[in-house]
Amino acid sequence: MDAVANWLSTNYPDLFVVFLLLGVGVFIGIMLYKFYGRLKSNEAGIEGVKEDVTVIKEDVAAIKDDITDMKLALTAFNPTLLFPLLSRRHSPLSLNDLGLRVFNNMRGRELLDSNKDYLFSLIDRRNPQTALDVEMAAKAAFLTAINEPFINSIKDYVYCAPPLPVRGESGEDHQANITLYDAFSVLGLPLRDMYLAEHPELLPDN
Repeated sequence: MDAVANWLSTNYPDLFVVFLLLGVGVFIGIMLYKFYGRLKSNEAGIEGVKEDVTVIKEDVAAIKDDITDMKLALTAFNPTLLFPLLSRRHSPLSLNDLGLRVFNNMRGRELLDSNKDYLFSLIDRRNPQTALDVEMAAKAAFLTAINEPFINSIKDYVYCAPPLPVRGESGEDHQANITLYDAFSVLGLPLRDMYLAEHPELLPDN
């Protein structure tokens, strides 16, 4: 092979250059083809990893929602909760005078208006199908957001709030402390109403 190359370069230098350039071109073409193949393979692998990460994120979000639901179920049976005394006992639930007072003292309207989009997104994530689903999702939204900075003002209110004068089941008057879950329940009803105002299709027909 070396002898052929030497003969060509000596007797036909122009032809030798042409063959040399063709050889270099073929070599570069082969290398580019191999590189392109590896690149496409890596892209497919990267896309696969991205899809796996997306699935993991969705699973983690679902687990968080399940944990929130368990917290709600546990707190519903907590005998120390004040919320039943802060709402009117008819369907749908609404805040009574004491509940409205707590809502206003927490600056609830300002908090809901300032964080509406985020709270709505937490409700949307649960894909509510009925007004009751919205009511439960609205309360759950605050549990999900419990570590968000805007919740700190609610925590401060609960920490500093004086005992509330309430009337028990048998008519006796006493003082009771509001809990963070009471505060979330109070906030949840106006948030439910805000959401349903923008999604009237979820309201029952009757």
